[in-house]
Amino acid sequence: MIATSLTVVLLSLFSTVFTQTDWLGGSGSVGPVGNWEDSFECSTGIDWAAEQGKISLVQNTSVPEVITSDLDSPACMGAADIDGDGDTDVVCAGFLANKLVWFEHNEPSGWTMHDVDVNVPSCCATCVLDMNGDDFPDIINASEVTGVISWYENNGTGTHWNRS
Repeated sequence: MIATSLTVVLLSLFSTVFTQTDWLGGSGSVGPVGNWEDSFECSTGIDWAAEQGKISLVQNTSVPEVITSDLDSPACMGAADIDGDGDTDVVCAGFLANKLVWFEHNEPSGWTMHDVDVNVPSCCATCVLDMNGDDFPDIINASEVTGVISWYENNGTGTHWNRS
């Protein structure tokens, strides 16, 4: 079996800030004035902010956080607050693992895998939404092999799932 890493990119901002406050001739002077070194270049990773007499550039980088590498062939994912604790959890179909799982986001970091159904042949096409209006995110999932589409009703904590 080939294990595939499930990676979700979570934005963790490691910022380097460069601020220009000395305009040497007032507004309208030719700039930039100051030493930006090699840090300022055409990049989508640079944000800027302006105040009167001040421009700040912030260089941001995204750091991927691996949720798991123990789920064989993750096929489809969804995100919602499955357990009602206020943070976003991840639901994933394991195509070759033949199971449907959700990953509890443990603040401030870390993930715990919970099984929803461990017998879904070629588990795929996962969708997370509140099907019955009880304000708890439910899961809709399909099996490619059997052609069965199932609704998993969430009890609000993600600890028990009623399959329809």
